[in-house]
Amino acid sequence: MCNKQQFPIFMHVPKCAGTYVIDVIHKHLARLNKYNLHHDEHISIPVKRLSIHTSSFTWSLIVTFLTDNHDTDENIRRHPVSIARGVNNPWVRSCDLSTLYYYVDNGYLQIHAGIVEPVEQLDCRPGFYEMLRLAQHIKMKPTCYICVREPYSKQQSLFHYLVADISNHEPTHGLITCKSMQDYIMSEYMEDSWLIRACTGAPITTELNKYWYQECVQFIKKYKFKVYDYKYVTEMIKNITHTCWGTEPTDEDSHKAHVNKQAYDNVPFTELNKKCREKFTSRTIWDNKLYNTIINTKHDII
Repeated sequence: MCNKQQFPIFMHVPKCAGTYVIDVIHKHLARLNKYNLHHDEHISIPVKRLSIHTSSFTWSLIVTFLTDNHDTDENIRRHPVSIARGVNNPWVRSCDLSTLYYYVDNGYLQIHAGIVEPVEQLDCRPGFYEMLRLAQHIKMKPTCYICVREPYSKQQSLFHYLVADISNHEPTHGLITCKSMQDYIMSEYMEDSWLIRACTGAPITTELNKYWYQECVQFIKKYKFKVYDYKYVTEMIKNITHTCWGTEPTDEDSHKAHVNKQAYDNVPFTELNKKCREKFTSRTIWDNKLYNTIINTKHDII
């Protein structure tokens, strides 16, 4: 595999195909990476997804362990979601930040990609800044990506996800008691803009305005994020693999990748009553402006 010294950092925005992106890249790298660990015997070592949790951020890393000592290391644990679901998925593991650096500094693993995961306090900047420090530590150049989605489509998907059993591992599962999309929009639960708050640290009690919108735009511009619409997620995956590893994804990589196939009644925005449409438009005014800014600038905010 071509090593261009590019380290992809993906900010995982909820309900914007993030899990699918991570899974396809995981499978792509697992297919490409083979190591000769046992003399002249060539064996394929599964590339694992390694979760890092701290008090201020959560990461997922796609890594390859270069020795087998992690199999018996009590510091390399089961993934929290595996524990919550009562399974033992061998492809995903978890450890502390100090353990990660110990494995990196001793040449026990190779890091391929980093994912800044959503956190309860919404502010994803601490995890992003620490990820930049990790890239510097492993002497790799970060290339940053975000996938976004039209706000109404995103909110409808989020609502049906959080009220369904499929989200029972999420800390917010069961909090929403609304029975319909219209009830959700009129309630206190509907988001205004997850991405603006994640990129700026705007407190949840603070109303979003032009200042926070501009701060988010400046954050994305400063770190040269490549921003893709949800509709073009396949194009984004191709950009990641080509830019960072000089490779091309195949159907094999996307085959059986995780896709949320949850079925629900899609209520068109035009079918909402007038009061509900006005409430949604008012609530998401800055999220809509951010989305339209992004999709009208061909993946990069200029």
